[in-house]
Amino acid sequence: MDDKQFDQQMKLLNKSYNRVPSKFNADDVLNKIDVENQNLQEVTAVQTAKPSKWQKVSVWAVSLASVFLIGILSASFFNEHEEQKTKTAAEYNKTEIAELKKDYQKEREIRRKMLGMTNEQFNQLNFVQFADSEFARITHPDTIKNSSLSLKVAYGETIKYLLLPSEMIMNLPMGNEMNEEMSMMFAEELSGKIDDLKEVYDQVLVEHKDVLNTAKMNGKLDVAYLNSKQEDLPDPVRQMISNSSHEGIVIKVAPNEKEYIADFQMDDLIFSLYGRIAQRAIDSLSIKQMAPFTYGGELVYGIQESATILEYLEIYLLSDKNPTSTYTVIKSYYEDLAFTLIFGSPQTAVFENGKIKEEYQFAWNSLLRNTRVSPLKYYMTPVVASLRSNDWEVNENYKMLDFNGLKNAFQLAESGELAKVMPTDEIYDFIDVVEWPNSDVQQKIHGYLKNSGTANPDYALSNLTPIESVLLFSYAQQIDFPEIMLDLVLPFQGLTTVSDIQAFLGNENILPNEAITLMYDDRMSSYQTEEIFGTIEVQQEGKAVKTIPVIKNREGVWQIDLGVTVSLQGEHFYETINSQYTNRIQSIYEEFKKEYNYDLINSEGPVVIAGIYLEALYSGDAETQYALLVDDEYYIKPTREEFLGEYVHSENVMDWKTQFDSVEYMIGDLQAEHDQVIYFNLKPEHQTNDESQKGFQLRKTVEGWRVHFMPIQ
Repeated sequence: MDDKQFDQQMKLLNKSYNRVPSKFNADDVLNKIDVENQNLQEVTAVQTAKPSKWQKVSVWAVSLASVFLIGILSASFFNEHEEQKTKTAAEYNKTEIAELKKDYQKEREIRRKMLGMTNEQFNQLNFVQFADSEFARITHPDTIKNSSLSLKVAYGETIKYLLLPSEMIMNLPMGNEMNEEMSMMFAEELSGKIDDLKEVYDQVLVEHKDVLNTAKMNGKLDVAYLNSKQEDLPDPVRQMISNSSHEGIVIKVAPNEKEYIADFQMDDLIFSLYGRIAQRAIDSLSIKQMAPFTYGGELVYGIQESATILEYLEIYLLSDKNPTSTYTVIKSYYEDLAFTLIFGSPQTAVFENGKIKEEYQFAWNSLLRNTRVSPLKYYMTPVVASLRSNDWEVNENYKMLDFNGLKNAFQLAESGELAKVMPTDEIYDFIDVVEWPNSDVQQKIHGYLKNSGTANPDYALSNLTPIESVLLFSYAQQIDFPEIMLDLVLPFQGLTTVSDIQAFLGNENILPNEAITLMYDDRMSSYQTEEIFGTIEVQQEGKAVKTIPVIKNREGVWQIDLGVTVSLQGEHFYETINSQYTNRIQSIYEEFKKEYNYDLINSEGPVVIAGIYLEALYSGDAETQYALLVDDEYYIKPTREEFLGEYVHSENVMDWKTQFDSVEYMIGDLQAEHDQVIYFNLKPEHQTNDESQKGFQLRKTVEGWRVHFMPIQ
């Protein structure tokens, strides 16, 4: 084993050094370093949180490394011959060691104060214990005698073990990205230290659980309320809140909603790593932050989101060329999540009344959309095909589904054999196409017009496909059939009457008068809050001319979402800021700020969200502004306390409704997440030689449009 490999093995001792059965004790050595300044207390035994899989696998890997290390260290640490001790004592500089001991204590104390921990808490950190033992090792006479490194160089390397996560990242050079192997080693060391911090902080929360559990709003634990009452909290908890976020840890409410826990919040740390370590290592830390994906056998995230995460985990695992302990952890998450998403749990069944629930249908369909070599796709394709052909009624194919089949498919993918047997896509299973005019569909549409409002179940709007709903609305628009128009438009604030709809659409019909092709791709739909979101693409002569967003509501009716847009990506959007627009903004704003119910705004377009933000700005309503900010790990977002604390409302803020006369932007991707700048055009009297409009930055997220921090350019 070369020096590099030995150094790697040494780093793995992080959590298992205390298991070495010897008379050598790092704490005893440290007690002798500076008796006057170091007064270690006996560690109080407290109830600790159940270790995560990440922690369990790390300990397992480290334990194996410790077996190797015992053999290496035994020659120097366990030799008790007095004659050799006498010899080596004369061969090193006692003054130099004394100075290093003093400096080491100083470095140790700096980190303890940075964390705001007591000596007792700090001494429990495994990486601190390891640094202590390393310092004792390098200053041992036998080590000095046999080492090829100078004591100062060895000491410099040892100090690195004391570095906190934030310091580790700060010490990385910018613009000089480490290779993947070194990046993964760095990420695992960083991850291990954050695990250590979480473990100690969890103990702090357990010790003060009774006090913390009094921090409730409306009978529920509330972190924001807890943070606002810091002055009333025990000092260890207050110190934790003040210092933990810098090291990737925050206090959160546990999934069971019965206690506060320490959890990973590494947004800032991860953001700082871009350009310094390889993307794969960054991905591993992102996965760590998202985990766990199941809790008590239940999904932690929504069903559709869990399916997306599952695909992400699969891509990560199958691109791993040099599996590490991190790989083992992520694979266990992958298997747990896949099992729960496919078979459900004791508390949550995937089927109801003999049929697969609609949200699971869409989640499973999404697993089949990709074109890559995918164990999930290989495993799920036959059963999904059989379920879909039988209107998703539970059948023997699903009942006989064996989870070992997915594990076997994964092994084939790892060996490169799965590509040879991957199924080909049957695209017609997913896409509905209607050439218009179409006599059969016209006849069906006429039947709905004649039977509007009847109790005949054959003519319930829930029987219509998304394309048929759009065609029926187009007919109702042409012949002025208000009842059907209202039923087929997604209701939202400011658009509640036929007059509103007509004013919103103008004189043009929602569909072109010429021959067209309408397409609905089921693979591009998504399931959120018990509703299905999709898009109708309108083509003329093989070229897309328009997209129409549609939503299947909770009653099963496909409705047109005029609140997004019926324009094509890349087209220019322009709207005059008139009384109809401002009244609608005011109405939504007043409703939204009551309880911050995001269901009210998640389907609104960017000009509406920007308008709500501007109305809140003019009103001096910082709470509503904060509620509209993008909440994403890659975007700057201050804490609520920071935002409200630094917010100062100026009485000179101009009413945006009198400042601007129109808003415009180029329409971005209607399906994918993306950033967007919209432009509010200033009225002539407010324009200058340098400025005729103001840009406003937003982001399209899976939950709707949100506002960038400091959005106005």
